[in-house]
Amino acid sequence: MKTDELRLNNLLNFNSETISVALICDDGAIGYRNGDTLTCLPSNSFKPIPITEEWLLKAGFEKDETDWWYIDDFGVKRYDNDCFVFYTLNTIIKFLHQLQNLYFALTGEELTINQ
Repeated sequence: MKTDELRLNNLLNFNSETISVALICDDGAIGYRNGDTLTCLPSNSFKPIPITEEWLLKAGFEKDETDWWYIDDFGVKRYDNDCFVFYTLNTIIKFLHQLQNLYFALTGEELTINQ
């Protein structure tokens, strides 16, 4: 993963666990909290989380009768098996951190995801 794609609180996969980015270092390391401990590892230790309907539900999205997923006026639709398209910009997104970043850029608010 490239750290320039990330923001604090983005969710990533590390050893089959979901972690929240707590620190992004200049040397390309990513830090996450494990209890009270801050652990920093090289960015290639982490994997992006593919967007799934399960993750959309956890983020508060609801599916309408035309298969669009919405939260307020923010909507996405499955584009093919491994990605969604954001409806206003025709922007294809594949990973949860991209959805989090796009939501923040457009609304100025963090996307709350219930784990």
